[in-house]
Amino acid sequence: MNLDFIFGYKAKECKSNIKYLKNGGIVYFTAAVGVVMDATGNIPVQKFFTKHTDEITCLDINPDGVKVATG
Repeated sequence: MNLDFIFGYKAKECKSNIKYLKNGGIVYFTAAVGVVMDATGNIPVQKFFTKHTDEITCLDINPDGVKVATG
């Protein structure tokens, strides 16, 4: 199976769980998948980070606006 697109994100138990990158990308997570979405075009494009083995509960952006940390 291939992951094509994720709809929604974890909002109930987490705060500040969506951030914006310097390039305008949107970073968020759902379950154990980190998502970086480029919504500047007509069709949004998502990149997935699937190395977590448990649910992601937090994320933050480095002050450089490029690097992302999840936990």
